[in-house]
Amino acid sequence: MTLIDIMKLTLSQMGEDPGAGEISEFRTLLTAYINEAYQAICRDKKQKYHEELITFSDGRAQVDGLSKDAIRILEIKDENGCKIPFQVAADQIFISPAADGAYIAAYLYLPERLASDKDEPDLPERECYLLADYAAYRGLGLGGKDRQKRGEFFLMRYLSGLNALGSRQSQITNKF
Repeated sequence: MTLIDIMKLTLSQMGEDPGAGEISEFRTLLTAYINEAYQAICRDKKQKYHEELITFSDGRAQVDGLSKDAIRILEIKDENGCKIPFQVAADQIFISPAADGAYIAAYLYLPERLASDKDEPDLPERECYLLADYAAYRGLGLGGKDRQKRGEFFLMRYLSGLNALGSRQSQITNKF
């Protein structure tokens, strides 16, 4: 599913017309809600793994020198695949003993936010429905009591889907 498909589904769930006029009216809000759910799912349930070379100077390398938005450094390896002891402090990675050169960093990252209508989340299609459920819950929460009550259905469906994704504890943060 693309971002535009998820937005149309969300508008339908909210009881709105999924036409171009409604999409342009709700685009910014829905994109923010969809990305909020997407980032939460990827951070808590569907973590993304990446390895790449990173250059150390005097045993230090910048975390923001990695090509993706790292949320956790898992290991540092030399060219032979041997693990190197390391520590992460603030925005730097330190290896021991301090050395210069390129090492392989393995880490978990958050995917880029969805921005363009044709952007697709890095999730199976059945999990993209969770993004629409969460966005519908948040969008309906801005209305009166009846709309908020309808939004609770989508919240429960979203939380149920999250629980089905894995064994980690699900948590919702009050955004109001």
